Amino acid sequence: MVALLVWAAATYAGDTLGIVLSGSDTYVTALIFAVILSLINTLLGGFLRVVTFPLNFLTLGLVYFFITLFMIYVTDAMYDNIAINGFLGYIVIAFIPSV
Repeated sequence: MVALLVWAAATYAGDTLGIVLSGSDTYVTALIFAVILSLINTLLGGFLRVVTFPLNFLTLGLVYFFITLFMIYVTDAMYDNIAINGFLGYIVIAFIPSV
């Protein structure tokens, strides 16, 4: 589901959002990005959510959004077939898993 929405965002609004998928098959690129994002979110995201729980409690959940943005940034840095240019692309992709 995440891969399909990332692919759709990059295909139809990629120029506006600054999301560029490279490779011969862009859907496979989005699928690999989603798998890497889920692995990073599982391994690193759980730890960060536990550590930042008091701060998350004080900000009424805003910290979780920034943790998700950080996970997407780490995934973008690790996987070279996707390029997210600009903060708006990160925000759109951060909202996709919450849907």
